[in-house]
Amino acid sequence: MEDSAKDDFKKLCEGKALNVRVKHSPDGIYRRTPVLLLSNNSLDIANDSTFRDVRMKLFYWRKCSLLKDSTKQTYPMALFDIYKYYDIFWIECIGYKF
Repeated sequence: MEDSAKDDFKKLCEGKALNVRVKHSPDGIYRRTPVLLLSNNSLDIANDSTFRDVRMKLFYWRKCSLLKDSTKQTYPMALFDIYKYYDIFWIECIGYKF
């Protein structure tokens, strides 16, 4: 990633306003928006010196052997119930109401 792109991405992660180009329209302002990055691999930005002062939380998920034999599909919204069960309150900032 180029240094200028890193700076813009850092602003995005920090919640600062950004000028963005909009196709067939004048430039707009990208306002404060929560950012959630999901990846199967480690992201280079997690160890980059540019992102040291950005609030970042890394979660490492493990396989659950109980789910291996399950015939049912997972329900994505159940993740919020898991957060509530373990008293993880940071999701309140995205406007989810229990």
